[in-house]
Amino acid sequence: MLTSSRLIPIVVLGLVWPTAWCLGQSTEAGSSIRVDTHTHLTLTVPGERGSRPRDLSETERARLFRSAAEQFVRELDALGIRTAIVMPPPQKPGLPPISNDEEILEVVKHFPGRLAAAVGGDSLNEMIHGTAPDQVTAAVRARFEERVASLVEGGARAFGEMSAMHLSLGRGHAYEE
Repeated sequence: MLTSSRLIPIVVLGLVWPTAWCLGQSTEAGSSIRVDTHTHLTLTVPGERGSRPRDLSETERARLFRSAAEQFVRELDALGIRTAIVMPPPQKPGLPPISNDEEILEVVKHFPGRLAAAVGGDSLNEMIHGTAPDQVTAAVRARFEERVASLVEGGARAFGEMSAMHLSLGRGHAYEE
């Protein structure tokens, strides 16, 4: 059982995140841990920002994600970061994903305690942006809640990256209007 003395709050943009509780990790009183709270593992075409590979099999995508995650964990080790929260970028309907909820959930299973999944930026975000506020019916809400439940069952520790409007600071971002 976790007690408040075993929680270490991480302050990010004014939000307190009880990281040890969220990730199921305990720490000694007075110690600190480093957590990367916002990481994307994505598949893009080298040299082509925002370009999404379209002709990869699921097996090849999984192999590439696993390889990227292995490299990323080595970088975490070099920086002294214990854990990273990995999430897909928010997706717009109709674009092939550069990563998706299932890929993130699958890859973090290979790195327990090191990588945690914050998902929904793929599927939930599309539901949010694809449904006008006056079109939210009981059936739409039920589909959303079913998806949330399946993500939690699949290993989600949080939900992200979700957006009402995403600030795009670089050219070629999927949410550039």
